[in-house]
Amino acid sequence: SELGRLLAAIPPAVLANTTIVFIGDNGTPGEVIQSPYQPNRAKGTFYQGGVHVPLVISGAGVTRQGEREPAPVVSTDLFATLAELTGEALPVYASSKSLVPLLTQGGLSHRDCLRVDAQSLQGVGSASRDARYKLITLGNGNERFHDLQDDPYEATNLLFGGLTAQEQDAFDVLSEGCTSITGIADRYPDEQVSIYPNPTTGTVRVEGITELQHIRITDLHGRVVLEALMQPGSGQLDLGQLAPGTYVLHGGTTRSRVVVR
Repeated sequence: SELGRLLAAIPPAVLANTTIVFIGDNGTPGEVIQSPYQPNRAKGTFYQGGVHVPLVISGAGVTRQGEREPAPVVSTDLFATLAELTGEALPVYASSKSLVPLLTQGGLSHRDCLRVDAQSLQGVGSASRDARYKLITLGNGNERFHDLQDDPYEATNLLFGGLTAQEQDAFDVLSEGCTSITGIADRYPDEQVSIYPNPTTGTVRVEGITELQHIRITDLHGRVVLEALMQPGSGQLDLGQLAPGTYVLHGGTTRSRVVVR
């Protein structure tokens, strides 16, 4: 009612030239979130209950009415959108893509994937998603990978089982944080260590160790599952005893992902 009162107070001539953007806050507090969302996956987390919010655009420049747009968009897209609506010429910003084409036509390709970064209740981290899959990455190395089509409330972490070829392809793209789309730096900018073969079913070769290094392998809960002392140069690690899944190699400031199949 308050929004209606605000719009009713705008003179008709002004309203005819006004684009209205309504966007929800970053999620619903856990104290009041409704099922099937869970209180611990609400506002302040990287789960859908904390990052998936309403966005409604109407008024000047909008010809579509009563339609729901399925294309993934992110709040930073509003910067380029509002600039274009005012007629301003802007350079291309990879992290902000104008929604103006979607205001008049559906079925257009907007983003292949999108990303959010934040200090949340889960800690420092990020969430990257495409039209179907979503990867949550926390600063401690923990990761969750979900199929939002089959599992919209993120109950099943696909990384705890074997990934299909389609899931693996999506994971590989999202694990780079949509760098080709958002211009975000690589996840592990200090990475100088190479692991191969990766994925592996047993022994891997680790190259790029510059000094005597204490190597730790952790699972996605941050639990240490393997430790070794590695000499400078290259060495081998036997990962054959680990259960299939995704792990993180830690050495000094370096972190590298390795997949065991």
